[in-house]
Amino acid sequence: MCSRGSVIPLWIDQIKAGNPITVTEPNMTRFIMSLEEAVDLVLYAFENGENGDLLIMKAPACSIGLQAEAVTEMFGGKKEDIKVIGIRHGEKMYETLTNEECAKAIDLGGFYRVPADNRGLNYMISSLETATQIEILSLSSIVIIQSSLIRNKGKNAQTCIYPGEIG
Repeated sequence: MCSRGSVIPLWIDQIKAGNPITVTEPNMTRFIMSLEEAVDLVLYAFENGENGDLLIMKAPACSIGLQAEAVTEMFGGKKEDIKVIGIRHGEKMYETLTNEECAKAIDLGGFYRVPADNRGLNYMISSLETATQIEILSLSSIVIIQSSLIRNKGKNAQTCIYPGEIG
């Protein structure tokens, strides 16, 4: 709350200026985290995370409408002056993890850790690791790579290039 990405400072300024506060969608929910909790999350991530991990602090959620009403009450605005302006392009109604993230999430008590996907980007190696036989056909050659199970970067693999196919 009241961080750089928070809408609360904008609402406070709108109330102080005598303007209605603007809300994109009152039913939209957001997690609530104080600045102190945000610092705790960063420190926890440094101590417990690994490169690329996603660390999520378990936090209460609140609807934007309820949050707007609380701010108007605290700073002397009027609830009837809350103006709904509509959801913006790309904005989410709810903050959630994807199904893949949920499946990988490790519960650490007050936090969730989603380990980074550290697989390499060399798709050919990746697919060769589990291949038992791959045939590569082209107009001028046939290359057959055989292995009971290619692992360890090509150890125990046999490569056959048919005569006259190079060049």
